[in-house]
Amino acid sequence: LKNFIRALALRNLHDARQFAREYGFDLDQPAASQLIQRAHSEALQFIISNFLTPAQAALIPPEVRVPDDPLQLLVYASLRGQQVDVRRMWSCAVLKVMHGIFYIDNDLKLRHFHAIRSQVFGSLDAVIRSEGEQHFLTDGEICLPLLHYDRKDNKGRNSILLKLLQKAAYLAADIFDHLGVRLV
Repeated sequence: LKNFIRALALRNLHDARQFAREYGFDLDQPAASQLIQRAHSEALQFIISNFLTPAQAALIPPEVRVPDDPLQLLVYASLRGQQVDVRRMWSCAVLKVMHGIFYIDNDLKLRHFHAIRSQVFGSLDAVIRSEGEQHFLTDGEICLPLLHYDRKDNKGRNSILLKLLQKAAYLAADIFDHLGVRLV
């Protein structure tokens, strides 16, 4: 049974629109189509800039690179047969990255990451004092010199997306390892 559903099975653009509705997009709202188009553009640019040489980027089929409707990629990803394998594979790649983009944009933990980071580092900033390159841990009365102080604020959007793409399932908790402090 677990091998029964291994791929999309959308026959046409109508099915793709229904899939998008079930994914959470109200296609009657112009903003939804704009979000999908923006995610498609970002996904394509992400793939090209992170994984492809210019010669390889030229191999992306035009109907995947500049589709009349980005939802058409869902139909292409569903097609089977030798003639459509390249288009299907490229569509699947772009859709996977788009899914990661939607995940980043809509997961509450990631959406509010900057506020979470401010709260975590706010209390730390209250006890760390710096004088040039030297850092001190202090409670206001006692001041302990630190041999090393390193603060890892966050990864950028591309780094988070890369980390998500490496995982079989997207879990925001799995990528919160990019917020850290080292005191020596």
